[in-house]
Amino acid sequence: MKDILPEPHTLSDVVREFQYWDWRYRMRSAAGKEIAPNALGDGEGPIYVRESWLEKKLAIIHPRTR
Repeated sequence: MKDILPEPHTLSDVVREFQYWDWRYRMRSAAGKEIAPNALGDGEGPIYVRESWLEKKLAIIHPRTR
């Protein structure tokens, strides 16, 4: 996903992307339950990889001010 999505440069960018992935997951989950109530989830493999990468960015990116 590094080639598709821009790299976050601030802590706010990282938090905003976490919020986006959380929203996306909730919307897909709700839609999936409406379409097929007894079906299993779709995996979301690449999303978990991206979120893991974002967690590492939280440790690397320095805040603008204390």
